[in-house]
Amino acid sequence: MKEKILLIFTLLMLTLPEIFSVEVRDTVVTSGNDKIILSYRVSESPDGFTVDFLSTRIIPSPTLERECKGELGRLKVVAFERVGEFGKVKWKGIAPEALMVPAGVNYKMSPEGFNILGESGPLYFSGIPERGRYVSLPLYIALYEKKQNYRLLSYSTSPLQLKLTPSNKGRKASAATPATEQIAVYSSEELEGDNEATLSALASINLIKELLVKETEVPFSTTLQAELNNLILLKNSVKDPEVGEKINELLLEVAAREKELKQNQTASAKAQQEELEQRQKEAAEQERLQMEEEQKLRDEQQQKRTIWIIVAGLVVAVLGFIGKAVFKHFQDLRNQEKIEKMQASLMAQAQNEAKRRARETVTNQAYSIEKNVKTQVRNKVVVIGEKTNKTNRKVI
Repeated sequence: MKEKILLIFTLLMLTLPEIFSVEVRDTVVTSGNDKIILSYRVSESPDGFTVDFLSTRIIPSPTLERECKGELGRLKVVAFERVGEFGKVKWKGIAPEALMVPAGVNYKMSPEGFNILGESGPLYFSGIPERGRYVSLPLYIALYEKKQNYRLLSYSTSPLQLKLTPSNKGRKASAATPATEQIAVYSSEELEGDNEATLSALASINLIKELLVKETEVPFSTTLQAELNNLILLKNSVKDPEVGEKINELLLEVAAREKELKQNQTASAKAQQEELEQRQKEAAEQERLQMEEEQKLRDEQQQKRTIWIIVAGLVVAVLGFIGKAVFKHFQDLRNQEKIEKMQASLMAQAQNEAKRRARETVTNQAYSIEKNVKTQVRNKVVVIGEKTNKTNRKVI
């Protein structure tokens, strides 16, 4: 019976394509001071190596959190297999760099030309790299804007270094490369059970400690609260007493930090309230003094206006009196002129009348003289005629 079971197990192992795998958790820092926590499995098969990204978690900086407006689900971790055009998918922002493979390794490129870690398929490599050579994988954080449109916001300060380790080199991977924090490297068999929860809890503890140092007020940031909730959920799954003790210590530290921040905020709020009240008092006093100054200024202006009104009234009265006198003077001059004109007119009329009467007198006298002369002449003619007649009668 044992021989049959051993035979079946041997045949099963021979038919399995993957005969060796390791799982790695890395932390990558980006140019925007964000952190990317990666969990991936490197599996060896007769055809080569497969790198399958199991999970990705982004710890955003305040700038990145503002860019995505708090919607962390819109953030993607992307690796590019080539550069240039990517068909209907548009990438804006940073110009990406493609992954680089060492000599002796071939990469099976996907039709898309890029890989969204955790969503796209695994990476396939064939061949064995030289000792000490890695697959260099630049990582980018992209923001999903709309269908088939992404914007690259930050990039890893150093590419992720993937070591393709053959099975005959041992099951443990080497130490972490620069710009990555390798938390644990174990075979897939050893990562079963509570080991995954322990690794996740340790990574979460480190992140919470880093985030807790940066907190300056309560309530805590959304990222820290989410990480605390994740750690509390992992606490029941962790069986390692040392890790459980670390979780309890951290929770106590978080509670103490929260209490300290609340006390600081209370003291700060009280100081701000006192400062505000003092400012309000100073503002009220300043306003009162300003109102008194303005009232005093208005009284002075009113007094000046009253004086100017009185002076203006006096000036108007004097000018009126003077104007009235001047008007009367001009009126008297006009009246005098009228009287003189009237006197001149009367004198002219008297002269004309005298002239008329003189002309009439002269005319009458001339007429009278002429009449008398004519009468005398007629009388003399008559007398002469009578004398002539008498003479003639005598001659006869």
